[in-house]
Amino acid sequence: IPKGYAISMPSFESLSVHKDQVDANPPIPLETDWKAIYRYFDNWVDEAEGLKNEERTKYYRQMMRHFVLISYNSGTRPAELLGRLDKRRVPHPEGGWTIQETIIGGLRWADVEVEPKTHHTSTGKSFEFLEAMLYIRESKTGVPREMPTNTGKYFLRWRQFCDQFRKENGLPKLYPKDYVFFNPFTGRPYPYSQVSSSWDQMRVNLSLILNPSKSGNLYTLYSLRSSYITNQINEGKDVYLIKKLTGHSLEVLNKHYDRSEVRRRRDEATSRTYGASKSKSNKIDLNKADKYKKHTA
Repeated sequence: IPKGYAISMPSFESLSVHKDQVDANPPIPLETDWKAIYRYFDNWVDEAEGLKNEERTKYYRQMMRHFVLISYNSGTRPAELLGRLDKRRVPHPEGGWTIQETIIGGLRWADVEVEPKTHHTSTGKSFEFLEAMLYIRESKTGVPREMPTNTGKYFLRWRQFCDQFRKENGLPKLYPKDYVFFNPFTGRPYPYSQVSSSWDQMRVNLSLILNPSKSGNLYTLYSLRSSYITNQINEGKDVYLIKKLTGHSLEVLNKHYDRSEVRRRRDEATSRTYGASKSKSNKIDLNKADKYKKHTA
């Protein structure tokens, strides 16, 4: 059109597919399947001994393990933690085109603050727990957000592993500007396809253990996010607080909330009063107003 080869823009029929995100990424139940997944990644790390490229494999598996733990307990989107490499073709000043690489998303060590806080049990007993405040710079909505999470233990353990690994393998030490989950040998994000493949392999290996979701869909990487939201709602957290923490839309959160609310109010929905006589109505029949003169005397 700008060069005059065409004078009108053809119209195309648009197809819109709306899929319920709650069904597409079913939450992982805390007391059943999550425990199996948690143990799987613990053992998966130990099985790296003796494999090809052992050191790189060890690092990747520890990264994957901590990514899963932190995602389940923070509700972040995968790209917000992992980051991704975006390649774009841009015009070169001297003519022609060049490929420009840009890192999008990804959590830096400077974006994580770990601090011990006092928590309390249901009986009122106090204990110390490591919290982590995450600053998400680039989100899907384009709005940065801060997230208080109970993931301090995982970040501290992961940082200790990273520091020791770099020292043993002659790699530069970490600085605040460095990314938390990047490949230490390349300084770039791990391909999303690699992380997704590791998750799919876990699903295959645990196929006889994991319970099928109500929708019949398999757990995805985004199920870690759905799990956090569902767990928060089940604990009675305010939906607007969850919106701020996760950067989710109220429309999607309401779907999570509606489903959880039905389960929480199960007793209320199924309760019946058996053997009770019907109470007598005391309503005044205005069609027989003369019968009630004593009320107006």
